[in-house]
Amino acid sequence: MDFNNINIQQLEWNSFESKNRLKYLNLISNKNKLMDDCELNNDDFFTDFIKNQQMVVKENLSLAKTEFKAIGEHHLDVSQPSIYCSFRIGAFMSIPIFLLKKGVDLIVLSSKESYSKVMDLKKKNKAYDGIEVIKVNDPNGFRKIITESKKGKSFFCLIDVGRSVNDNQKHKAVVDFGNAQIETMIGIPYLSHVLKMPLVPLFSYRADNLNYIHIEEEIDKNAYKDRMDFGLGATHLLWEKFERYFLKYPTQWESLYYLRDFLKEDDETDIALVHEVKNESLGFNEKRYTFFIRDNEYYLFDYETCHQFNVSKYMFVFFQKINEAKTRLRLHDLKSFFKTEKIIENFIEKKILIPA
Repeated sequence: MDFNNINIQQLEWNSFESKNRLKYLNLISNKNKLMDDCELNNDDFFTDFIKNQQMVVKENLSLAKTEFKAIGEHHLDVSQPSIYCSFRIGAFMSIPIFLLKKGVDLIVLSSKESYSKVMDLKKKNKAYDGIEVIKVNDPNGFRKIITESKKGKSFFCLIDVGRSVNDNQKHKAVVDFGNAQIETMIGIPYLSHVLKMPLVPLFSYRADNLNYIHIEEEIDKNAYKDRMDFGLGATHLLWEKFERYFLKYPTQWESLYYLRDFLKEDDETDIALVHEVKNESLGFNEKRYTFFIRDNEYYLFDYETCHQFNVSKYMFVFFQKINEAKTRLRLHDLKSFFKTEKIIENFIEKKILIPA
């Protein structure tokens, strides 16, 4: 399937009222949070991301025909029940089919959030008919996994974002990724240690109109002192491995759009700023904020946090006009435009208005 021949509907996101604008803003904000440099400009990045989503849809309808060029196949030991894990990049939903073709007796582990998508895939594609799916965060999920592991089954799961086998604070980790930190779960590595099953990472990606799957060697449990140490250490290592693929194929990572919910961030509201800028000329912070309209409501979008601030039409137009004109105003000037000084202070604290 040729990526360059994927036809997508005409996308428009520069208009404040475009239905695609918020999706565009969220994606670019997340991309900028992780990456300093990208060879694609924002518009091309968004277009490529949408094309990759369309590729996934088309591939999911023809999984049995999807072919991979495998790298590192010597790391695949089908005689040994294992936990295979991956991230939502490239043709990731084809990986279970690839493993089945190689003779792996496989069960897919799914979060509650993804379960309906996987079951829908089973209905639409006969290639998935023979694959059992276990919802890991169901009350009986862990018990089912234990039972099936004793039968010699292997498991496949996606670990990049979302819930995991043990959904509690004790089983969370904060990993460095790009320029950010991501909160993630350690449940799958922890589970592999409990079950004494190898943990084998696989990474899928598209290049030169081919689907690749890179099988890496299992993560060595002997390098860690216990299951908790392994859970934490293996989680950090998996994200470290994945970062190499992400930086090379960033528009192929489906979870990039949803990533903001899992970023570890501090509240950047700065109350002290109001006093610091008392005698400064202030302008609209166009590097951090932009505009969009949804359902006749007016919003400012914060690129730094992905937060959306609902404002009145008057405020929306005011900020839009001073931004276009590059107008600079002092505090006493701003007081003539707004009813209370508290409103102005809020804009300064959130860095919507900054010193020129």
